[in-house]
Amino acid sequence: MTDQHRIDNMSEDDFYEHRRNTIKETFTEEDFLSCSITRARLQNEFIWEWEKNGVPKIENYYNGIRRQTRETFATPLFYDKDGSFSSELTGIVYKYLKKEYDISIFHDCPDLANPLIKQYEEIQQNKKDLLKQKRKISGGVISDKKFDWGAKTHK
Repeated sequence: MTDQHRIDNMSEDDFYEHRRNTIKETFTEEDFLSCSITRARLQNEFIWEWEKNGVPKIENYYNGIRRQTRETFATPLFYDKDGSFSSELTGIVYKYLKKEYDISIFHDCPDLANPLIKQYEEIQQNKKDLLKQKRKISGGVISDKKFDWGAKTHK
């Protein structure tokens, strides 16, 4: 029995689980970020999570500090009467955040990964071409390895 025949005869729940496991085993975060549609979805999800959880915490902290120092004339927060500078602070913090994307949304809903699945072969070819280019540039030695000058070898 071929894989295609086995897949065709699966129940809807089994097919969903098969597809979910295939996506989980096949694709990495780097793969999801290499496809423009899935990258946009991950970035939007990250921003939504940041606005839901991160921004209110920073605003509460900032406004607490501002309220405590409001009576003191020697603080930079004296001129921020309504707490409007907190948005600038959240912008600064967001700029320096390490973006850790949650790819489990594609595991939970495999249909969201369809654009990546359609581009999978192209992505794999691009990775192979990039690896070939690295090898050409480094003269056959893979440049990901570090050179140990004491032993005069690549590690």
